[in-house]
Amino acid sequence: MSERDESAETLRRMVRMLQQQNYIGVVESDQSTFFDASEFTKRQLFGLRALAYDKIGSRKRCIEEYTKLLATNGVSDFESHTTMVEIAEQYLQCDEPDAAKLWLAKSFEIARHDATLDTSRATHLMQIADGRET
Repeated sequence: MSERDESAETLRRMVRMLQQQNYIGVVESDQSTFFDASEFTKRQLFGLRALAYDKIGSRKRCIEEYTKLLATNGVSDFESHTTMVEIAEQYLQCDEPDAAKLWLAKSFEIARHDATLDTSRATHLMQIADGRET
């Protein structure tokens, strides 16, 4: 079986595990076939792992996997920053300020590498998450 076939089969197994709510199986699945996989396939892998980590309550690991997804080729700093700010906003709407702060911290980390990014929305959301503004 080619590496491409192996990585596709691994993704199919991971999707089945998610459907069966076997989140630990997803995060512990063998990823060796993804070393030379396409950027699209890697994004799928990181997305599935991020979802599984979120489902088992490991937000920090979820963010790490999602950050890997956003760091693959083809995703700009602007897209990464904007996506993380949007996710943080969703967590704030669900009254989860600590989770929002984690995502906002990552968005600021990306912005440190790209001075053209506007961080005003992220700064405003961080103030809300800290309880300094409503």
